[in-house]
Amino acid sequence: MSTERTSDDAVVRLAKRSIDENPCRSIDAATLAILVGLTIGELRRILLDRQGMTPARFVLHHRLDRVREALLAGQEIAVAANAWGFVHRGRFGEAYLKQHLQLPEETVASARKNHLPE
Repeated sequence: MSTERTSDDAVVRLAKRSIDENPCRSIDAATLAILVGLTIGELRRILLDRQGMTPARFVLHHRLDRVREALLAGQEIAVAANAWGFVHRGRFGEAYLKQHLQLPEETVASARKNHLPE
């Protein structure tokens, strides 16, 4: 593996960790670039190359993944969404559906079904 790829992958991990450490903070491209120690252009290039998305989309995508993990672990929808900075229920539901191809309620129902004793 090349040094550039390794360092780019490290940037992606650092970006995810920075989002995790600031779940409710408004994080735009400039803020995320500062948190990972890069220019906006460098961060954008790395995220487009490694993740196929812009910094803003990366933040949203990562937060939606974290909400899904919380829902699968049994957390209530409103609690999980609020914990990850989603305050508008309708926009959250639309974004969640677009990314995970199911509504948050469907994720919860699926998690409950999979955890029922046989």
